[in-house]
Amino acid sequence: MPELNIYSRSRDWRGQILSRFAPTPYVMNGDNGREVRIASSESFYQGIKFHEDDPRQDECFALSGPEAKKFGATAPKDGFVYFGGEPIPFRSTEHRALLKESERQKFLQNPDAFEALVQTKNEGLTLVHRIRGRNVGGDFVEIIHELRDELVMDGKNELICMGGISLATM
Repeated sequence: MPELNIYSRSRDWRGQILSRFAPTPYVMNGDNGREVRIASSESFYQGIKFHEDDPRQDECFALSGPEAKKFGATAPKDGFVYFGGEPIPFRSTEHRALLKESERQKFLQNPDAFEALVQTKNEGLTLVHRIRGRNVGGDFVEIIHELRDELVMDGKNELICMGGISLATM
């Protein structure tokens, strides 16, 4: 099966926009009612390493992907991520679910990113994430595959949601 490398420096626009570094702004709503603007998936991934009371969390959410990655390296390494009011153990099932919801919102709120999902599904592409030939995708690529299967109807550029109800035709 042909592959597409999800990578910010991909030669294929779809690989670029599917990457966490892509400038794909979206809004996330926390369980505590807080509405947060996110500049990229990487901004969210790195920003949740900071406690919600720490102003650096919002600062990170507003950064571009590469800037957010650097900024996230300064976050405390306390074994938790923070979003929605409660600390979430790092690399837990809950953490993965939060990252998946973040990616879901990226696709629901960015038509070009959603179109990349549609095209890669319709072309039967296996998504991978390799840097310098090394596979580094892990959960990230699994999440993108899961969302592609959940959100894209076979052969149609149509957004679906819970229970197969169509939200929009693009």
